[in-house]
Amino acid sequence: EFDPKTGKLKTSYNVSDLGKTKPVTVQIKEDSQTIDVLPYDFLELLALPEGDLQKDDQIAVQSGIYKTNVLVKNMAPKLAVIEITMNTDKSANLYDANAKASSADGSTSMDVDMNNLDMDMDMDMDMDMDMDMDFDTDMSMQLTPEDQAAMELSKGMSPDMTANIQASFNPAFGQFEMVAGNVSTKMNTMGLKLEVNSVLEMRRVQ
Repeated sequence: EFDPKTGKLKTSYNVSDLGKTKPVTVQIKEDSQTIDVLPYDFLELLALPEGDLQKDDQIAVQSGIYKTNVLVKNMAPKLAVIEITMNTDKSANLYDANAKASSADGSTSMDVDMNNLDMDMDMDMDMDMDMDMDFDTDMSMQLTPEDQAAMELSKGMSPDMTANIQASFNPAFGQFEMVAGNVSTKMNTMGLKLEVNSVLEMRRVQ
């Protein structure tokens, strides 16, 4: 509640626990365009990776205060396991953006810093290829004290998110097997506290 005459803000909320959940079978027809019961972002986890993978291949991406890491935990003829982790670092700059990738055998590595447009690449295919590109272009912005205060407020209002998810595939048949893990989202802003803990498990039905 907000009183425009006095400028006072009244907040209130209740904490409640959901009852016991139960499995739901969703009937999907051939011409179905949407599935309402599954969040779209979770469906992206069902996509099979492209290209050749090796155990311990990984890529780390930072976008603002959020950091995501994807690691190939296992790569066997009939079972590939990819671990996806995500965390929030509110000490980071909202405009930070970079990506680092490396292969287990050292044949490929990539380090891209979008803040300064620095790029280091090392690729070993049929012939050695080394690339070191430095644009020497500083993209950092000179923020006024007001801009800095607004940025800090925006970071404070952004949700804290952590995730630990494992996706399993059968490389021999190119089939998805299972996605399981948990996602935690916490918000604490303007007197409103919200915490959502999601436990995810999706399996291929035989």
